[in-house]
Amino acid sequence: MRPFIVATVVVLLVVVGTVLFRHGGPSAIHGHRSGESAGHGAADGVSLAGEYAFATIAEIVSHLDSDPSTDWSSVNIPALRDHLVDMHHVTMLAKASTDVTQTGVNFRVTGDTEATIASIRRMTSAHAMTMGSTSEAPIEYQVKTIEGGAEVSLLTSDEATLERLAALGFHGFLALGNHHPQHHLALASGRDPHAH
Repeated sequence: MRPFIVATVVVLLVVVGTVLFRHGGPSAIHGHRSGESAGHGAADGVSLAGEYAFATIAEIVSHLDSDPSTDWSSVNIPALRDHLVDMHHVTMLAKASTDVTQTGVNFRVTGDTEATIASIRRMTSAHAMTMGSTSEAPIEYQVKTIEGGAEVSLLTSDEATLERLAALGFHGFLALGNHHPQHHLALASGRDPHAH
């Protein structure tokens, strides 16, 4: 047993020594190259900041910090975080069923907890306001509260749009238009993201 432990320790020391040698010494353990201080940019070719909500907040903070016109008295990072919590609940925890009719698509979006149900209702209502200005096709968006969540109705007379919406489903529909980055920036900046 003892020779196995010694061999394992030797292998670990060789691996750690190789990493340190190739990546600039002991600071490599903390993700920095020699001459790089913590918090000053990503390492070469590395850009992900970890967990997606943290990465989103980090991106917005970096944008605000580099913009000389940022009004720091209005910045509201907690509002962005709250929205990201809602996005997590709706994307990962909510259940959505799709019913396709001749005039549109109905999504029943429900959750199992009060937190998820509240997130569903906030997100679907907020998306109704967003749809009014970003819709790429003639879609009438209706949302109503139901037990356990919300029902979203997308009404259209365009057959291609109807087919596309049915294929996307509720979660794909939410991603249409890629409006979320600007929405997140507005929230973090203390602006109403639905004001146009």
